[in-house]
Amino acid sequence: MNRKLFNLVIILLILSSGIIQAQDRVRYTAIPKEGYRFVGWEDGNVDSVRIVPLSPIPDSLSGIPLISVSNPSTNRVIRLADQILTSTRGIVLQEVLDGNTNNPLTSMNSSVNIPAIKARFYKQIGDLYIDDDNILVLTKYFPCENADKNFNFRYVPSGDVTIDSKTFTTNYDYYMLEHEVTQRMWMYVMGCGNNPSNWTGENRPVEKVSWYDALVFCNRLSDSLGLKRVYSISGDTNEANWGPIPTSNNSTWNAVVCNWDANGVRLPTEVEWMHAAKEGTDADYLYSGTTNDSANYSWIYYCGNVTHYVKQKTPNALGLYDMTGNVWEWCWDRGGSLPSSGQTNYRGPSSGTNRENKGGCYSSSGQNAYLERRNSTSPQTKSKERGFRVVIVPQ
Repeated sequence: MNRKLFNLVIILLILSSGIIQAQDRVRYTAIPKEGYRFVGWEDGNVDSVRIVPLSPIPDSLSGIPLISVSNPSTNRVIRLADQILTSTRGIVLQEVLDGNTNNPLTSMNSSVNIPAIKARFYKQIGDLYIDDDNILVLTKYFPCENADKNFNFRYVPSGDVTIDSKTFTTNYDYYMLEHEVTQRMWMYVMGCGNNPSNWTGENRPVEKVSWYDALVFCNRLSDSLGLKRVYSISGDTNEANWGPIPTSNNSTWNAVVCNWDANGVRLPTEVEWMHAAKEGTDADYLYSGTTNDSANYSWIYYCGNVTHYVKQKTPNALGLYDMTGNVWEWCWDRGGSLPSSGQTNYRGPSSGTNRENKGGCYSSSGQNAYLERRNSTSPQTKSKERGFRVVIVPQ
């Protein structure tokens, strides 16, 4: 027997013995729930959330990815089928293909060789996408770090809120940033080296920012995320054309117009802020999430006279953190008296230069941090006790 024939015989014997065998493959088909859009694969291990993106992301999943697995074939996907099929991430159908015949396998070995994979979906509302926990997730690549960063917005349902014994109605749902804008977020939007804060720390709230600063932040973030800018001056929504951000009270900037029909990022109105702080239910709370337990929900006078990292205290029932304390939060509304009776979609007085801020700060006494407390400040003010958070209304 010549050498070539000998080698061929040896290879055939090895193949027949199963020592060498083509890899089996797992076939995954993602089926989005109604109203949802597929955005990527997610590792199904309980101890891992590894996103496996597909690029470009398809609007429909006519293509079926094949993932190679080592032999012997795993039945992990079968064992996790119930978990996947009931997952809020959506439904995944799968089968294992034999590596030699390319046909579905009818029996499985008990070995565990790969993690299951499930599909991640976002629900579309207008031009925005909401995850299955009803959190609006805005993800953007920023130049400060080589990573994507998330801005998580919590759902706030329409409804009534009582302020100064008057009932104000918000007749639309909206989403509020789950914590105050942090220094990290500020630098992503306004520039990597731009941090005006007195109490520095990337996950502390940004402070020493004026109401004018907040307008620019909102428009820039809207633009970078592909959303419609909300604010305009003299009909121009490009904040780059507004000129330098004022350091004194400025009548031109005070006349800024808000497009309430835009889907971009903006400051909340006082009513929106109060409605969210009271958990969308008009709860009779002195502080956000509580009446008597301010220590667990807020950073006020007992907290060391300094700002603190966001999301360290208990959130209210909507998942909003630090609505009481840490820093005062700018709102859209001009300062001034509330109307004599409640209104629908009230957006503040039509005149005046000061702007409302809510919630108290790290140095506030208990009474000064009450939700009902109204505090208006000149819009050019930059204080180490003052920051902001933002809202989005999907259109």
